Amino acid sequence: MTHRSFSLRISAMLLLVLSSSCSTVTSDSIARIENYYPKPAEENMLPVKNGPAPEESVSPVPEQRALTLEHCVAIALDRNPLRKAAEEGIAVARANTNAVASQYYPSLTWSASYRRWESHAFLPSDLGLPGKKPSSIGPVSDWSTGLKAQYLIFDSGKRAAELRAAKSAVAAVSEEAEKLQQDIALSVHHAFYQLCAAREGYATAEQNKKRAEAHTALAARLWESGAVPKADVIRAQVDLSESALKLVQFETAVKEARVNLNRALGLPLEMEFALQTDMPVLTDPDTIDMNTAVGQALHQRPELKAALHLIDQQQHLLSGAESAFGPTVAASLGYGYRDDSFPVKDKDWSAGIGIELPIFDGFRRKNNVAKEKHAFARQEALLRQKVLEISEEIWVSKLHWAESFAAIALSEAIVHDAEESMRMIRERYEAGAATATDLLDGQSKLVGAQFGLVEAHWRFFAAKARFDHACGNLVAASD
Repeated sequence: MTHRSFSLRISAMLLLVLSSSCSTVTSDSIARIENYYPKPAEENMLPVKNGPAPEESVSPVPEQRALTLEHCVAIALDRNPLRKAAEEGIAVARANTNAVASQYYPSLTWSASYRRWESHAFLPSDLGLPGKKPSSIGPVSDWSTGLKAQYLIFDSGKRAAELRAAKSAVAAVSEEAEKLQQDIALSVHHAFYQLCAAREGYATAEQNKKRAEAHTALAARLWESGAVPKADVIRAQVDLSESALKLVQFETAVKEARVNLNRALGLPLEMEFALQTDMPVLTDPDTIDMNTAVGQALHQRPELKAALHLIDQQQHLLSGAESAFGPTVAASLGYGYRDDSFPVKDKDWSAGIGIELPIFDGFRRKNNVAKEKHAFARQEALLRQKVLEISEEIWVSKLHWAESFAAIALSEAIVHDAEESMRMIRERYEAGAATATDLLDGQSKLVGAQFGLVEAHWRFFAAKARFDHACGNLVAASD
């Protein structure tokens, strides 16, 4: 086989490999969105309070008991996709740390190659070769194979700085994952309380509708006896229709709140399960020492811990940039075979050690050091700002908590007075001493007071959850 035909065959093989690679790249390999749908309800497993042993601590949804708020938080921390994303982020940071640590190991590569070449012969005019001097060398076949090892002996601390920076990044990402847990728990608290408020509002709307039906019946009876005009019956019917509309609105609010809770839990939105919504004990916010709370929060909030690790990481990156001014020492070893025919027979080896010291690079190293110094100062400034923001968050959440606590007592008093007023107005209306306007106004005030009490109760628990979140212990507070 001639060299020309051999070269043509090699070229054809290369074209075949390249064409197959291109077809692989251009093929449709995008995943289907159906792969990322939530699991169907029958495949979801929820924990049961006071259930069996840990290995059997889950059961199918239809057999579930009523879930408490603590159960919901545990489910969300286990199933919310953001938690999985945070765990994968930690795994990425750890893998990066291992990749950086690999610089401490020697590298070993094997290679094999073939090439055929011909080149111009640059020969001195006074070489004194007999006969005509050749103008070119070749064509020559070059076959080679062998192992090559390299090891970085000294790098002025660059590897050590990069490894410490990578470990700091892992710690920072872990704290961000802890922050995400607190955020998930807060979203579950809000969704849970929203559903509780909607359900209690629905029950209140039902009572209001029954009361409106009773008022309509009373007005009709009095009209039939000639005690009140027809207008009183019509106004009572309008009020009844408004009560029915309010009931429909709260029914929608309950369904929407359940969908929101399922989303926070990481469960299919159409899934239904029972909830245990016993009202917790009210805690007086005045029992909290704010100086202690702020101090503990500044030591517990994962955002601040993450910021401290980022500052530590930036310090190590600065050290790595400064190490670029020092020398590097590396050793290399190669052993193999090389020949102009196959199989190769002649040995080809080398061993050596070298040192490099950069002299001038257009001020690149100097600018890199300046960049890392400014980045370090920026991280410190961001941390100082975050301390102020978290301190403000704690104080504001405490104020809202105290406001909602006071609103409960006032709302309870308003409901009591409105109920008594409603009772008296109804008695006077039956006796003909009050008008339909008085009756409907009294009912409207009672309904507003009852809805206000429902809102005040669950606003209190939502405000308490925000305060615990601001202090960085919402997950612990839920356990």
